[in-house]
Amino acid sequence: MKKYIMLIFGICLVLFSLAACGNSTNSNSEYSTESVDTDEVQEENKDLQENDEDIQQGKEKDEASKWGEDELNLAIGETATAHNNFSKTEVTLDSVEIVNSDEYEEPYREQYVITYMTVKNIGEEPVSPEDVFGATDLVKEDTASGNMWGDVEGLSEGWPDEISIGEEASGPLVFDMEKSKGYTLEMNHHFSSLSNKISFVFDVEEAK
Repeated sequence: MKKYIMLIFGICLVLFSLAACGNSTNSNSEYSTESVDTDEVQEENKDLQENDEDIQQGKEKDEASKWGEDELNLAIGETATAHNNFSKTEVTLDSVEIVNSDEYEEPYREQYVITYMTVKNIGEEPVSPEDVFGATDLVKEDTASGNMWGDVEGLSEGWPDEISIGEEASGPLVFDMEKSKGYTLEMNHHFSSLSNKISFVFDVEEAK
């Protein structure tokens, strides 16, 4: 009788062990499946993020190739190509002049800084100087914002109303500015999606 009891006990023990192993396997399997699912989601999110970055870089590259490369930190005497959604011109900073003379109207700030420019129309339509320089600022050294060019009697004359295809014209841009050791002439910096950007950098010592 004792042998039968021990046999039954042994059979029960074996069955209990098998059941426990089965539960453990199922638990580990569920954990493994959840881990795999999480890894797959993370990998998919990473792929989507990289794809978005590639698309954005592609758009920026397309815009750069459409309008041409930015031409920054040029010097007096150098020429840049300004290309936007309605014109294409070659722009040269010929020289710079600082005016403090009393024979002109009093500057609102401290002085007039005059940049003498030459524009050659290499586009497919006539273009006005106002269109070429419509988004042009003169920025002081170590300053984020600048001043737009304006008309000052006796200083701003010289530009034609229109520059024909293949023709060029020269004239002044007059800026009412505070004194500074150096300036940056910026073109189209507020319209980067519609044009390439151009800048000329010069010190006051370079002004005539």
